[in-house]
Amino acid sequence: VLYPFAKRYDTCPERNYWIMKPAGSSRGRGIFVFNDISAVSYTEVVIVQRYVDRPMLLDGYKFDLRLYVCVTSMNPLECFIYKKGFGRLSSEVYSTDPKDMANKYIHLTNSSINRHNPNSVQRMAIRQDKQLEGGSKISLDYLWKRLASDGIDTKQLWLKIKQVVLKTLYCVQDSVPGHPNSFELFGFDVLIDQDCKPWLIEVNASPALSRENELDHTIKNAMVADTIRLVDPPAFDRRIISDVLSKKLTEKARSKWHVNKELAGLVQNALGDLPPRQYGETPRFMGDYECCAPGPEWDAVCKLHKKINSRN
Repeated sequence: VLYPFAKRYDTCPERNYWIMKPAGSSRGRGIFVFNDISAVSYTEVVIVQRYVDRPMLLDGYKFDLRLYVCVTSMNPLECFIYKKGFGRLSSEVYSTDPKDMANKYIHLTNSSINRHNPNSVQRMAIRQDKQLEGGSKISLDYLWKRLASDGIDTKQLWLKIKQVVLKTLYCVQDSVPGHPNSFELFGFDVLIDQDCKPWLIEVNASPALSRENELDHTIKNAMVADTIRLVDPPAFDRRIISDVLSKKLTEKARSKWHVNKELAGLVQNALGDLPPRQYGETPRFMGDYECCAPGPEWDAVCKLHKKINSRN
C-alpha cells in the first residue's frame, strides 16, 4: 500500500482517499476511509482499496449496485446474471470534505449501516413514483429509469457491468475447484463513477437473503424462486440412489471400469427421462436471469486475455 499511497499523495493530495475493510467481515463492519497512512492499524487480514471519490450520485447521494450472479459451472464458465437487483444508497449527502471522512452514512451504502442513521437527510424524492418501501434501497428497475431520465445510456452501462462480472470470474475460475451438479449464488457489489465506468467493490459468497421490507420480499423472493427453476434440479428415485451408493462401497474388488459402467446405468434409471442439463444448453426456465457465459460476451473476455498475454 505504501508506494501507491505516497504516489497518489504527491500527485493529488486532496483526493488521496483510501478505504480499508476486514477480509472476513460483512455488513460494513470494520470499514473506514482514510487519507493518512499512520491511521492504518489492524490485527487481522484486511483489504485496502483506492477509494472511488467521484461516484455517480442520485439526488446528491452515493449509491452502488447489489447484483446476483448464479454460477452453474466455473470451468468451463457458465453463469447467469439477475436483472432485478438493488440500488443501495447512503443516507447523507455525499461529501469529500476531510471533516466528513469518518461519517459512514456518507461513504458506505450498506443498508445494515444506514438503517441506524438517526439523522437521515435522504429525501423521499429518491423513492417517488409509488416505489415499494425499501429502507435505503431502491429497485434496479427504478434506478435505471432515473438514470435514463438524466440522459445515461443504461443499456450500454449494463453491458459494461456484465463485462466486470465476467472478467472477475475469469480471474478466479482456475482457482475454484469444480463441483459437478452444483451451483453458487454470488452477490456482486458494483459502483458506478461519474464517467459511467463500473468498478467492482467486492463479491459476496453468501449474499444476505433476509427480508426486512416490501422491496426485499418482492425482489429476493422472486430471485430465489427463479434460481431454483434455473438450476432445475431433477426429481430422482432416492431408493435407486441409495442402491448406487451401496454398490460403490461394497464392490471395490471389481474393476473400476465395470463398476463405473454399471453405476452410470443405475444413475440413468434414477433420473428417468430427465437427465441433467448439459453445459451450454439453454435452461428450460430463465425467469429474470440473463445468460452471461457461454456466449459472445464471454468470448470477448477470453480474446482480450489472450491478447494481453501475447503482449507479455
